Formats: sequence, C-alpha cells, structure tokens
Amino acid sequence: MLNLKIKDKVKLSHIKNQLCENINAVNHVRKLKWKWAGHVARLKDDRWTHKPTFWYLTHMKRKQGRQATRWSDDINNFLGTKNFQKIASDRKEWDRLQETFAHFGPRIHRIN
Repeated sequence: MLNLKIKDKVKLSHIKNQLCENINAVNHVRKLKWKWAGHVARLKDDRWTHKPTFWYLTHMKRKQGRQATRWSDDINNFLGTKNFQKIASDRKEWDRLQETFAHFGPRIHRIN
C-alpha cells in the first residue's frame, strides 16, 4: 500500500501515521479480496487459482464441531448465496458491490 520494503527500515509509527492519513487498511484489504474473488470467478479455464477457491470436500466426513472458515465464506455471507460466480460474471454489479463489501467488515461470532 505504501510501497515500502523491509530493507527500507521505516519506523512503525511513521507507517501508522501514513496509513491513518490515507486509507483504512482493513477496507483496502477487503477491496483487494473482492477484486481477486471476482477475477477468479470469471476465469473460464480450469486454472490452479480456480480449483482451491471452489473446491469442496465431498467424499470424506468432516470432524465434529465448528468448521473452519473458508476463504470464500466471507463473500458468501455478504451476498447471502453460496455461488458468487453468477454475480461476479456481471462486472458492473460486482464493482458496485465492492465498496459495500469493504465497509461491511468481518462478522464476529460470539460464543456464549
């Protein structure tokens, strides 16, 4: 985001000041995730990036308890569907939803 490298040896306080002035880091990361999800969903061929994103365990039994969160679960929860590929195929609609997704934030699950 700031085009810095570890070898630049910039103080953390300086980085925080620059980030606070410019953008919210969480929103930026969520926008990048949204863009990548749209890109992968629109792929027509069977590339390696498409396979792990849309792969589901079908023949093995999963362990008991709360299941691990998948990378795509965040997007699926936001859209309310398990197949975001159809929505991502409409590029205008996907771009329109990007800003809302970035500000949506991750859902926090409370355990009572």
